[in-house]
Formats: sequence, structure tokens, C-alpha cells
Amino acid sequence: MQVAHGADVAATLPPHAARYWPNIVFVAGGEGYATWINIMNYFGEPLFSPGEACSAIAEVAVLDADGQRVEVLREVLAPGGSFHREVGANVGHGGPGPAMGSAHCRLIPMSHPSGLDAPWISTEFTAEIESPGGNRTFFHNTLGPSRVPGGSSMRSARIFVDGDAMVSELVLLNTYCGPTVPVIAAGRARITITNSRGDRRTARSDVVPRLGASLFSMAEHFPDLPEFLGERSGVLDLSCVNLLRKPWVWIRSPHTPRAFSVEHL
Repeated sequence: MQVAHGADVAATLPPHAARYWPNIVFVAGGEGYATWINIMNYFGEPLFSPGEACSAIAEVAVLDADGQRVEVLREVLAPGGSFHREVGANVGHGGPGPAMGSAHCRLIPMSHPSGLDAPWISTEFTAEIESPGGNRTFFHNTLGPSRVPGGSSMRSARIFVDGDAMVSELVLLNTYCGPTVPVIAAGRARITITNSRGDRRTARSDVVPRLGASLFSMAEHFPDLPEFLGERSGVLDLSCVNLLRKPWVWIRSPHTPRAFSVEHL
């Protein structure tokens, strides 16, 4: 694991750092893809007294598809300063597509604001992915990891394949960070698509390891999806264990494969 510190980062984090829980984004790297993390130091008014602000440490832990930590970046940010770094270079190579990983990010003020009484304080930030063709898409973080295993389900508004764009992959993130017991820590999903006629198709994902990441290919698991949906949208039902309940979807252009967008279901 590589640990890279900014030049003026203290060797140890402040005592209250344990109260600052990371939030997560997925990371794409390899095959010409790059992922940038953007964190702004927002610890000023109204969290502090009028006219006061505080420096903060931005910490980004980068994990590969197997949930192994490959890099930790830390940088001191002045009030209003920002962290902007590429983090996809070390998550591996994905073969025909991008390699998957995740970034767990915290913003830790040097002084803890007295007005923040919550036992756990999360960090809000954005990420952007650049494709080999130079296209970029921006998206927001999601909730942080969980020490408790559990299942969840959701129904999306629509899933589509048409002449302009198609939902090509789901980004599955295992958010379980508790004890490493394979039968408990494994993440998995059951995906059901219903078309406008009420017909259904169901597929199961591969196992996603603890804190790991995976791309669920719609073409691989639903090869007849365009014909199944016709020219109308369908509904996607997701039931999962230890996975992010609202996954990101990778939307591609059928005419320009390198053109893409990332959205939340």
C-alpha cells in the first residue's frame, strides 16, 4: 500500500478524526480511464463562529475491485481550499473496459466544531471520470461503509435501450466493512427487469468481495434486452446483500462507445 502525504500534513490525525466517517464513490481506471476526486474544505461559517474558519485534512483511501487498499492520500486544505487528484491509476486494468475500485473519502477539520454533535460526521464531495476519448462525467458521493451486514431492495423508475443511449452496466459496490467472514461479507445481487407488457427477466450478479467493486453487464446477463424492451423503457428491481442499495448506472451511446454518462438509479 502506498501512503502519500501532502508536504504539510501532520504524521497523525487529530484525536476527533474517528468521528469522521468516510463516504464512497466508485473509481474507474486502466484502459485510458481516469477518476478525479474533488473535496472542498467547507469548514467555515456557519459551522464556526462568524468570521472563523478552520484548516482540514482531506483523506482519500483508494481500494481495488477486491476491496484491497492500494493507496492513501492526505492533504491539508486551507479554509475554502480544495483537493483535486486523479485516483484511478492504481486500481488495475479491466481488460476490454475500465478496472473498478472505490474511494473512501473524509474531510477532517483540525478543530472539531462545537455545533456538530452527531456521533458520526460524513463528507460530501464529487468525482469525475474521464474516458479514453476525453469525455467526462461528474457524479456525487454516496453513503459510507457499514459494519453490519444486511439486505436491501429498490425499484428504479426506468431502464432503457434506444437509438440514442442505453443503460449498459450497473456499478455494484460492497459496502460491508465488518469482520472478514466470507459467508457474511460477500455481496451479491438479483436483478429483475420488467418490460411494458409485464414480462420479466432475472439474473444474478457475481459475488462482490468485502469492500469490492464490480460492473454488472446488461448485455452479458440480458443479451436480448433491446428486443425485450422494444422501444419503451422498463422497470428494474434490485435485491441485494451487502451492496449499495442505489447503484450507479453506466449509460453509453450505441453510436459512440466511448461517450458515456454515470447516474444514480
